[in-house]
Parts: sequence; C-alpha cells; structure tokens
Amino acid sequence: MAYNLRSSKFTLLTLPTEVLTYILIKLDKHDLRNLMLTCKFLKEFIKNNNTVWRSQPHEQMLIFNSLGSSKRDYFTVFDRCRISFNWRKGIYRNKILLRHNENFMPWLKFHNSEILLMAFGSKLHGYKSDRTGTPDCKKAAWEVIMPTVERHDVRTNDISRFVFKDGFLVCGNRDGCFAVYKAEDITKSPQLMCHVVDCHNNGYYEVTAVEMINRKTLNPTVVSGSNNCSTLKMFSIKSDKNPKTFNDVPMFSYDNKDITNIEVKNGRGFSCMHLNSMNDRLIVGLYENSKPILIDVNTGTVMMTQNGSRNVVRDVQWHDNNVVVYVTYFGMLQCIDTRTHQVVFDTFDPFQSSLYCVKTDGFRSLVVGASEYCRCSLFDIRYSKGHLQLFYTQKRQSPVYSLDFDSTKLIAAVDRNVAVLNFDDIHYGERKDYSQQFQLIHYSNDL
Repeated sequence: MAYNLRSSKFTLLTLPTEVLTYILIKLDKHDLRNLMLTCKFLKEFIKNNNTVWRSQPHEQMLIFNSLGSSKRDYFTVFDRCRISFNWRKGIYRNKILLRHNENFMPWLKFHNSEILLMAFGSKLHGYKSDRTGTPDCKKAAWEVIMPTVERHDVRTNDISRFVFKDGFLVCGNRDGCFAVYKAEDITKSPQLMCHVVDCHNNGYYEVTAVEMINRKTLNPTVVSGSNNCSTLKMFSIKSDKNPKTFNDVPMFSYDNKDITNIEVKNGRGFSCMHLNSMNDRLIVGLYENSKPILIDVNTGTVMMTQNGSRNVVRDVQWHDNNVVVYVTYFGMLQCIDTRTHQVVFDTFDPFQSSLYCVKTDGFRSLVVGASEYCRCSLFDIRYSKGHLQLFYTQKRQSPVYSLDFDSTKLIAAVDRNVAVLNFDDIHYGERKDYSQQFQLIHYSNDL
C-alpha cells in the first residue's frame, strides 16, 4: 500500500530528529535565524542543537577563556557564537567593581572565573564571584598585607606583580623583596611561607617581575628580576622546620648554592616574564629593547636574544607552546614563533599609544590595555591589519595597568577603579561599536 502524504499530517515538526537536523545543516545562518522566528519549538531546537551550529562556517572569531584558566564552559555553540558576536560588536553591560581615592598601579588575576585577585599597594585581596560569575567586591573574602622593608629612598612598598599557580602565590615588591604564600585553596586566606629580602644589589633595586617554577615538588623555585639589574635570580625555596623570623615573619636563609644567577648581556633590566606550560622555557621582557628573550630554565642559556632597539617590553605571554605575544611602550603588538624566531603577527595600537598589558585565550583572541582613556583593544591573531573592537572600560584618562578575561567578561584595572564588562547580559545597553579601521597618513613637508 502506497503512503499518501496528502492524507497524513505531514509537517516539518513531525519529522524525526535526525532527519530534521540533516535538513537544518543545509541552511545558512540567515535561513536559520528566520526559521527560529516561526515557532518556539524550532527556536529551542535550533538554538540547542550543536550539530547544526558546528556545521556552519565560522570565519568570525570566537572568544574563549584566557590562557591558564581551567574553567570549563558549558555554552552551546549557539550561545558561544552569540557572546562572541557581542565582543566583536561592542555589546556589553559595564559595571564598576571597586573605587579608590588614591592612585595605584594595580595588578589582577581572575582565577578560573571563581575569584578575583587584586593587588593595591602592599595589600592583596581576594573577591569571590557570585552566582552570575561576576566578582562580588562589596566585601573581600580575604586580605593579606605583604611584609615590607623600610627603604630610605623614593620607592614605595607596593606590590609590583604577583603570580599564582600550583598552590603557591608569589608577590614581588618594589622595596626589593618578594614573599611566597601557600594557597592550596585560593578562596581562603593564603599562609605566608617566607619573605625573601634584598633580592637585587642588596635591596637597592626593586623587584619588577616574578615567576614561579614548580616541578610538582614541595619546594618551588622563584625567578626574580629588576628593571635596574641585568641578572635574573632563581631562588630555591626550601621549607625549614625552625625558620628564622623577623617581626614574626619567617625568613628564608639562603646561601650561594640556593641561588642561580642568569646574566643577560647588553641588558639593562627586566619588566615582565612568563613561564610556559612545560615549566622549561621562560620568556622575559626587557627594558630598552623591543623584543623579549627566551631562556632555558634547566640550563640557564639564552635561546632567543634581543635585537638592541631602544624600547620597553611592557608585558609578555605565551600564546601556545611555541608562540609568544608581547606589547611594548611604543604601542607595538607582536607574536613570535620561538622555533624560527620569526614574527608571525605584527600590528600597532590604533592610536599609536603605549601598551601596558596583554592577555590571550590561546586560540585567536588577543586583548591589550592601552595607556589612555581606560581603553582595551581586541585583536584577531589571523589578521594584522587592525583591531576588531575597542572597549572604553571607564570614564577616566588612566592607563589600563592590568586586565583579565573569560569568554563572557573582561575585567580592567586602572589607577583608581576596577571595572567589568559583561558580554553575556541579556539586558544590554546600546551598542558601542568602535571597530572602524584607522589609517596612519604621513604628510610630506611640501604640504
């Protein structure tokens, strides 16, 4: 007996799920959007069907969590495309998290989107995230005050930079010292392990960059650098049963065998550093140089040297296991392949401003902080012609000293405020699209 389609109630909604999915795969994004407007069933079916959206060509950039985050996103492919569209088009809700009456040069880390670590002056705070994933900064979950050493000069006791990994928190200080904290659960107050004083030139030089090497042991190795010293120092931190104390703070007593010095020729000092995921290669940014150097931490040899130009590498990050990304004082943003030492991405800030910090998601997204008007810029590593979007995070003229992001939020710290931009808020404000490309025009003297 032949099957009569006219006599049956044959509609698109009565098709088996596999057949309907096969039909939807053949449609483009414009047709899928129109089909979602027809009924609630098709809207929910298309929105939650990852097979349909994975089949779509994704020429546009998708935003993921910043590199180093272990947070897992449970977004559907549709939601990830929607949130990434908001990033590219400047659709977000802006909120001020913290305000201060004094000027600082803060440093932050949004650890796994669970807690915001903030350094203001010599204090380090931890702010837990609420149920929406936004840091709740009304009250700090914990606060630690870094031990300081009084210096009779113009230096402050502020924390320059800190790093948290593998249950250890290392804070470098401008008074020439650094402190190591044990923090197995970062949502609780870290416990001070030791305070290392007089790191460079008997404490006359401040500690401007720190990094930690932990080879799954109880004794981490801390790398310290100063902007006025051409020698990197690697301190082997060892737990003492009966440590010496100074003002009730455990002091780390070391001798020459506990310190490894790495001398960098033709280098004035160090501004930043970042260790790769294998804990064997350290990328280091230099003062008075526009290119970072690569150091093998096992042998102490320099694997990639500087180029000698007078510039300052402000911040440097590993993009993946082979490529590093960095920003400079003159507004340059570059990526270098450490295997060939060749530049694979090269662009400038759209307003030729200095760049202070950079973060990457390890895929295609780069976010940098500029020196004026609290501005952050979004770049796609596949295209070096210009920026994708500009975000004016706050109504101030301050630089963005530090930033971090996940797939839905961007957090930027300036001199007196900390702001968060939420790209997943369904109640957005107006679109703030600054994706226009700029062209630098050089006028001749004859005009």
